[in-house]
Amino acid sequence: MSVGQRAWREHATCAGWDIDRTDPWFPAEPGRPDAYALAKSLCDGCPVLDECFREVMALEAGTSKYYREGVYAGLDPDERARLDHSGRRRRRGPRWNR
Repeated sequence: MSVGQRAWREHATCAGWDIDRTDPWFPAEPGRPDAYALAKSLCDGCPVLDECFREVMALEAGTSKYYREGVYAGLDPDERARLDHSGRRRRRGPRWNR
């Protein structure tokens, strides 16, 4: 992916977030029911939501939900896994992680 193709990230809501304060996209306790609520609400108004969605779905295509993390495009790992209709065989994750 070229730099021009990633320029949209500069306009993302998360680009200006101070993660030293808190990182709602990668919560410390992702198993909690409300763990992703803040990130999803921030993504909801993001001007580049569609670009983020296309990128994360392309990057994670065929990846098991167990190897997906965080909120991207307003979707948690389980939601992205359910939307993945890539037709690719599910990967177990990075080679070093097997």
